[in-house]
Amino acid sequence: IVLTEDNAPDGLTVDATDVGVTALVTPLRPGGQPIDQSAFVDALMTNLNSTETGGYVSWAALFETSADAEVAFDFLVDEHAEAGWGMQRSTVDPGLGDESASFTGAAYDIFERNQVHLWRVDNLVLAAVGVGDFDEDQVRAIAELMDERAH
Repeated sequence: IVLTEDNAPDGLTVDATDVGVTALVTPLRPGGQPIDQSAFVDALMTNLNSTETGGYVSWAALFETSADAEVAFDFLVDEHAEAGWGMQRSTVDPGLGDESASFTGAAYDIFERNQVHLWRVDNLVLAAVGVGDFDEDQVRAIAELMDERAH
């Protein structure tokens, strides 16, 4: 589901990969509330076309049940909103998975610009992210590819 060296479309190169708890907590802000890991199974995150000026991220976390994933999704939505990282939530639902949200604004205290599509499919929470110098159409294409693979 996550874009990897084996399945990334032409033009996207995987620069780094994180797995497990390291991948799960990457989108969380330092000093913020920890995510409940009691129903966490595994996670995978890849950085794509990363440079000092930007790039893309493909991220997914698996939970024991859809209810557990729903709780994690809600937590991550709050974590990215104004009370967390301070990103602006779009009023337009991206229409991915069972429930979804999109965010823009400054990115993770590093980049001035970002776009995050965050969604849930059953017991899986997914994200496609563009930071810094990125193409919004590419973020959407990554999200749609991941969503298609998750179904």
